[in-house]
Amino acid sequence: MRYKAKIEAQLKINNLGSAWESMKTIVGLKDDKLKHIELNGYPSDLQLAQELNRFYVRFDTSIL
Repeated sequence: MRYKAKIEAQLKINNLGSAWESMKTIVGLKDDKLKHIELNGYPSDLQLAQELNRFYVRFDTSIL
């Protein structure tokens, strides 16, 4: 619960880097164990990330 509160506080102040580091601690990810996500139709992590960004940005009403 402390990490949850910590991440929420970091997100409220747009401290995304620290929020991501806290998330990695919660799930047990270490830099030496980073895994790449592979989905059919997305040959690279970058392409998958870009597609996800395009999908989610449509919900951002501040840019409409």
